[in-house]
Amino acid sequence: MKKTLLFIFLLSLLFDVTAENSQAKTLFLNSVKKIAYSDVVVDLLYEQKERRGNITKRELKLSLGKIDNENFIMVELISPGDVAGTKILFSDCEDKRDFVDLFLPASGRVQRLKVEQTEMEIMGQSFSFYQFQERYSNGYTFEFSGVEECGNSECDRIAIHQNGEEEFKMAYVDRESGLLTKFEYYNSAGAKESYIEFIDYNDFDKIDGKVYPRQFKFYNLRTGQKSTFFINSFELLIDGDADYFDISLCN
Repeated sequence: MKKTLLFIFLLSLLFDVTAENSQAKTLFLNSVKKIAYSDVVVDLLYEQKERRGNITKRELKLSLGKIDNENFIMVELISPGDVAGTKILFSDCEDKRDFVDLFLPASGRVQRLKVEQTEMEIMGQSFSFYQFQERYSNGYTFEFSGVEECGNSECDRIAIHQNGEEEFKMAYVDRESGLLTKFEYYNSAGAKESYIEFIDYNDFDKIDGKVYPRQFKFYNLRTGQKSTFFINSFELLIDGDADYFDISLCN
């Protein structure tokens, strides 16, 4: 899977698609629209298991907002104690797309880091929380790639190719619910490198007509790492404004 966090949305290429490809694109984007990815605050437990069995746990608060058509994600580490209060701000603002802002409570200062410096160290995994934003469609083509059993139901497989790139993604959308159940990442040789599973959408009440999975799991097949996010609760971000996502105000 490609590791940039704020990354591929710089492209705005236009492309023509066949009727079938248009249906595949619509199906994928509709599955994304069902997920609450804006103006919510999520409390979750992050657990990473290494190939050798070592387990790392983090408690996080994840805030997602959209202000003046710009997306913001604030990650605050709650536990363990040695990292508590650390905040990481992701944004697709014009002047921040290639950077993240990192607040360290020990120093009381905010550092701006290039995206490549933060991929594996901060979250312990490399997939992007922006990965499933609706804007994903810019610069991509979509194709149906068969039907596969997904638990007790069937899923449409949708291959997603970025224009000019040999790597590709594969989305699995439940035929009955229309929900995204799995997302796979393939390298240029066609080998699967990692994937994400979305589990138990119905365990949470809908918020503003949208849903959120109780947990999602990330598997890195190259390193043997398995990361699981257990979602404890989420709520609407009330009276969210630019100050909420201004990391410079941290103290």
